[in-house]
Amino acid sequence: MEQKDHFRKWQLSNNSLVFSSLSEYYEPVTSHGLALKYVQKGEEVYQFNNRRYSVKEKQFLLTNENNRGIVEIESKQQVVGICINLSADILKQVTASHLSPNTQEPDPHLADFLLGRAMPEQIIGTKQSSTGNYLEKLAQNFTEGQDTILDTTEFFFEVADNVVTELMPLHQKIRALDAVRPLAQRDLYLKLEKTRQLIEHEFVQPLNAQNLAIEAGLSLYHFIRLFKKCYGQTPIQMLIARRMAHAQKLLKESNLSVNEVAECCGFSDLQMFSKAFKKYTGNSPSTFKNSNF
Repeated sequence: MEQKDHFRKWQLSNNSLVFSSLSEYYEPVTSHGLALKYVQKGEEVYQFNNRRYSVKEKQFLLTNENNRGIVEIESKQQVVGICINLSADILKQVTASHLSPNTQEPDPHLADFLLGRAMPEQIIGTKQSSTGNYLEKLAQNFTEGQDTILDTTEFFFEVADNVVTELMPLHQKIRALDAVRPLAQRDLYLKLEKTRQLIEHEFVQPLNAQNLAIEAGLSLYHFIRLFKKCYGQTPIQMLIARRMAHAQKLLKESNLSVNEVAECCGFSDLQMFSKAFKKYTGNSPSTFKNSNF
C-alpha cells in the first residue's frame, strides 16, 4: 500500500516538535532557538551558509536560529524524521541549572553559545550521542503508534537537558581556543575537528602532525598547541591511541597474524608496531593475543 506524506506537530509557546514522513519536499527552513533534525529512515539534505549537510539514517543535525536555508527530500521511499525546536527561554532556564566543571557555578555564557553564531552546526550519529539515543527512542514510539503526551513543558525541558549536558564539553573546548571573536573560535574548532575526524576514520593512512596541520591550515606549532587545548592530548597521542584500540580489537577478535594486524593499523614496520603496542598496553602483541586480558 502506498504511503502518503504527512506531518504531526506539537507546539508549546516557542517550542515545537514535528514528526514527518515525506517522499518529496523542497522548502525554505528556518530554525527557532536551538534545532535538532533527526532522520529515522532515509536521507534529508540541508543547505546553510553555502554548506551542504546530508543527514542520513540514525543521524541528527544540530543547528540554531542563525542558520537559514533549504531542506530537500527526494526519495522513492518515505523519509521519516523528527524536528525539535527549543526556545531561548527553556535553554536559559536549563543552562542556569548546569554547573561548569571548572568553577562549580552555572556558566553564564552557555545559552548564548548555543543560540549564537559561534556554535558549529554538526551532524551527530546516535551511537555517539545520548541525545541521539533519546531521539531514536522517540521516533520508534511514533512509528509503533504508541501514544505519548508531548505537549507539555516537561517534555521540552527533558530534551533541552539532554542537549545541554552533551554540549557543555563542546562549549568548553571552543572557549579554550585562542581567538578574540566567537566566530573565529568556531572556525578554529571546525578545523581541529576535521583533523580529529581524520584520525578517527583514516588512522590506517600515513598521518603525522605535519600533514594534519596542513589539513587544518595552521602552522605546526599552533596546530599542536590548539589541538591539545581542545582535546586534552596531542594529535599523535590521539592517533596512537586510536591505532592501539583497533589493534587490540583485531588481536582478540580476528585470526589475523601480528604482522597483518600491524599493517591494518597503519604500521609498515612490525618492530615499530610491537614497540608501540608494548609501551601502550604493557604487553607484546603476541602475549596480548594469546592471553585472557
